Amino acid sequence: LALLRFDDGNVRTRLTGRADYALRFSPKVVVGLEGQLFSSSDPTSDTRPGRGYWNPKRYNEARAYIGLYHDFNPWELQARVGMGVSREVDGFGNQSSGNPNVWELSLGRDITPTWRARFYAGGSGSNFAAGSGGSGYWRRFAGASITGWL
Repeated sequence: LALLRFDDGNVRTRLTGRADYALRFSPKVVVGLEGQLFSSSDPTSDTRPGRGYWNPKRYNEARAYIGLYHDFNPWELQARVGMGVSREVDGFGNQSSGNPNVWELSLGRDITPTWRARFYAGGSGSNFAAGSGGSGYWRRFAGASITGWL
């Protein structure tokens, strides 16, 4: 649950959830469902000009996924793919739907017993963000993180 306050006065209430089940443990294979929904207090409309960020009145999405997680110390490999559906209502009253499909890959390595570096890449949107643009929302991402345990 999150309450996001934007500098233009808009307040977005968001709920995100995920549930999964491990079919096996070595390597770990997981199936799951995830989703999110949000509403904006002041969406882009006739009376509210756009401020450069995506600002619908309501949005919800649901996705089913399968993931593979394999630990081979000091490394960890993760792969996940999912198919989704979304619904959106903008501030003008227009309704739309989409398919926020997703793919993700990551490779982690234990630096010490309490620290792990992770490199990841993925994409989401129609056609798993494999297209070169066009209509609809899609994104590709890549990054790195370091996680520590106490």
